[in-house]
Amino acid sequence: MPGHVVGKSMLDSTKQSLEKLEELVEKSDVVFLLLDSREARWLPTVLCAAKNKIAINAALGFDSYTVQRHGTRNFTSPVSPDLDARNPCGMDLGCYFCNDVTQPGNSQTDRTLDQQCTVSRPGLSQIAAGLAVELLVALLQHSQGIEAAALVGNSRDISPSDTEFVGLLGCIPHTIRGSLWNYDTHLTITHRFTSCTACSVPIIAEYKNRGLSFVLDACNIPNYLEKLSGLEQILKRPDLDELCYALDSISDDDEDDGNDVIP
Repeated sequence: MPGHVVGKSMLDSTKQSLEKLEELVEKSDVVFLLLDSREARWLPTVLCAAKNKIAINAALGFDSYTVQRHGTRNFTSPVSPDLDARNPCGMDLGCYFCNDVTQPGNSQTDRTLDQQCTVSRPGLSQIAAGLAVELLVALLQHSQGIEAAALVGNSRDISPSDTEFVGLLGCIPHTIRGSLWNYDTHLTITHRFTSCTACSVPIIAEYKNRGLSFVLDACNIPNYLEKLSGLEQILKRPDLDELCYALDSISDDDEDDGNDVIP
C-alpha cells in the first residue's frame, strides 16, 4: 500500500503476496474492492486496469456509501475524455482514484483504533453490498457489457428503446452515492483522468515493465506516483486556478440539469 514502507525483512512476503494477488485477478472475471482504507484499494485498482477486469468498488462511511464500477482502459490512446459528454461510455469512466489530486498514502497514521476501523450504521454494508451485486448483474446483462454508457440524473429521460443506455435489467450508473442521514441517493460520474495515480497510462506501463520494483517504489518513495503519472506537473501549472474554474463550470452546468458530473 502506498505510504506503508516495505523494509528488507518484508521483501519475500511482499513478493509472494503480489504474485498471489496477480494470480487471483488474472483468474477472475470480476473483482469486488471491499477494503478498509483508500490505499488498500490502490494495487487491486492497478491490477484490474492492467488486466482489463471488471472492478466494482464499495466504500462506507458512518452513514454514507459509494458503489462504483471502474471504466475500461485503452492504453494506446491516453487523450483526455470529453468532459461535456452526457452519459459517457465505459472508455471514459474513471476509477476510484480518478478524482484525487494527491496519491494515496498512509491513512492510519496518528489515528486511534476506532478511527482506523469503519464504524457504520447497522444496515449500511448490506445496502452497499446489494447495490454492488445489482450493478454487476445489470452490467453483465447489458449488450455493451463493461462498455455500457453510464446513467446520470433522471432515468425517466431515457427511452426504454435506447439500447445504448438500457440493458436487459435497465440502465447502469457509474457511481451510486447514498446517505442514510436523509435517505438520499445520487448518481454521479467521475471521468477518466489521464494523470490518475492508479489507472493512467504511465502507471500501468510502469507496472507492466517493472512489476514488484514498481510496487515497492510506490510504497516507499513519497510522491512517486504523482511524479510518474504527471499529476505533480499539473499541480504546478500557473493556470491551475483557471483550469479548476473551468471544470467547476462544467459541473455546475450539469447540476442545473439534474446531473452530477464530477470531472
